[in-house]
Amino acid sequence: MEIDIKQTSASLFQLSNQQDLTLFLIRKELEGTKFMDDLASVGFDRFRYDPNLAGVILALMGFKVTEEILDSFCEIQKKYTEKVNLDNIESINALALQFYSELIQNKR
Repeated sequence: MEIDIKQTSASLFQLSNQQDLTLFLIRKELEGTKFMDDLASVGFDRFRYDPNLAGVILALMGFKVTEEILDSFCEIQKKYTEKVNLDNIESINALALQFYSELIQNKR
């Protein structure tokens, strides 16, 4: 699956719309996963409601989604989710950019 996004003038990260949307989705994935991790720590069944944007994120980045790629995505996601501070959007944006960069490195 390949997704192409039309260019508009507004950009959160000052990148192309496709990159901007990808970073936004990575940020939401990190925030949602951190939130679900926190709920799981107090006994909530997280897997019923767990966000999962991996397929969309990987498709936007031009990956062919395979088990190997999904496993790699989950490993990277876990590493960055541990660093998320839900009270600090700027730090989450920085983590999203680092996450994106690491995924790009895995693509090469």
